[in-house]
Amino acid sequence: MSKNKLLTILIFFGTLPLFADFDLPFPKQNSKKKIPHQNVQNVLEIKVGSPIHFPKIENKNISKAEIQNTSVKSNETIDSKVKLDLSTTSEIVTAQNIENTTQIDQTQSVSNTIIPNFSRGIYISQRTLGKPKFFQELRLKAKLYGINLFVIDIQPKPPSKEELETLVTEGFYPVARVVNFDGGLLTEKPSEQRITAIHRSVRAACQSGFPEIQLDYIRYADNLQIKLSYEIRYKNISGIIQRIRNETLKCENLPYLGADIFGRIPFNQNDMIGQKVEIFAQVVDVLYPMLYPSHFYGMPNRIKDPYQTVYDGTLLTLKRSLKTTRVIPYIQGFNMAVGKSGLSLSNYIKAQIKASYEGGAHGFVVWNAWNDYESTFQALKDFDQEPKK
Repeated sequence: MSKNKLLTILIFFGTLPLFADFDLPFPKQNSKKKIPHQNVQNVLEIKVGSPIHFPKIENKNISKAEIQNTSVKSNETIDSKVKLDLSTTSEIVTAQNIENTTQIDQTQSVSNTIIPNFSRGIYISQRTLGKPKFFQELRLKAKLYGINLFVIDIQPKPPSKEELETLVTEGFYPVARVVNFDGGLLTEKPSEQRITAIHRSVRAACQSGFPEIQLDYIRYADNLQIKLSYEIRYKNISGIIQRIRNETLKCENLPYLGADIFGRIPFNQNDMIGQKVEIFAQVVDVLYPMLYPSHFYGMPNRIKDPYQTVYDGTLLTLKRSLKTTRVIPYIQGFNMAVGKSGLSLSNYIKAQIKASYEGGAHGFVVWNAWNDYESTFQALKDFDQEPKK
């Protein structure tokens, strides 16, 4: 192998993100702080209000104080009910709400692509898209084990409209993953050049026919040393999302908009990365909390108990969202820290799948950077064969 070819391969793999927007789930100054592990399962009341119909879940109860007790608190203090000025895009938010009540009731997207009643998803990388034979085999296995949603990297090259139509015909709901600020935004506001590039990716997703666009890395960099209040951070990040929403209005078929949020966000009242459940729920249709248990640094109970971590995070996200918000947690499909639980990888994944169902989520997406889903398929097989209550 030539040196140039070897260098190209190393550069390619070196730039692949190992985890979907989840660099440092908890600020460094709090990484050693032990948070009391509370069994939210026994005290949560959640009413899933999405127009999509799901089986009723057991009534549970939670108070505002209990949510705050599970939070990692910062030294900064502001009113937790941040007043966000959405007046400049109130028409768009209204249009979004109308879309939710009319289209989702029919379980169809604006492009007539069927939205799964319960999404069982996996992440598809550019690398996989570039290997047709491997991707075809993966699709066959995915269909066999009940996968019905693909989150697909579209940067730098989105799949063609014909390729997307093939996926839809095969029964997969395609979601376009758009990376906004790799590693997080490092300045108060992004450059117009970067915004233009993001909008270009959004337009490309629309041209391919994606019924939904998922925004990843839509946040500030973690532990960013910049003097901005929580309120300003929330306003700036949500403002970027609003501009993206405006851009989607140019699409022939208006796509749904989703956003990935750190797994700690549902547990935190406020967070320095500029993400807050209540505010994001106002500007997107779908929330994807990244609840990888291994990434709850300094919280061994969260790492050891994948079921409870995903269950609690899902319920808290639902509780803090709008009734029309779909909540689909990202779950862990890789080996990091799995050994601390005493479970095999497939059983670790199965526990998270079970938590997604029992927590009232609208689905789940398994993340594996290398698209190695053999353990995921085993987990799905075992889960589906278990007797249900």
